[in-house]
Amino acid sequence: MATKKINKNLNIGVLGYGAMGKSLVQSLCRQGEVFNELFIFDPLAKARESSGLKALSSQDQLIDQSDFIFLCMKPKDFFALNKITKTSKVFCSFMAGVTLETL
Repeated sequence: MATKKINKNLNIGVLGYGAMGKSLVQSLCRQGEVFNELFIFDPLAKARESSGLKALSSQDQLIDQSDFIFLCMKPKDFFALNKITKTSKVFCSFMAGVTLETL
């Protein structure tokens, strides 16, 4: 049986804290210590403040401080944010219909 290696030094960022982002965060937290820090950013201040998590004040701050970023928002909301500049960070998108070229 293969052993699963997890890099516990990774900082995880979740961009978008609606239903999808909340569900992902809950799953990550149930897994135990699989990350160093968990950050969230949502354009709505109300979502950030009600999370009880380490909510950052901008998407750029989240990207800078995270090693692995989950994009958990509707495409229309994503396009309203700042364009993500080229980076060596790892992104995982849950957005339907958004191609890698678009990101």
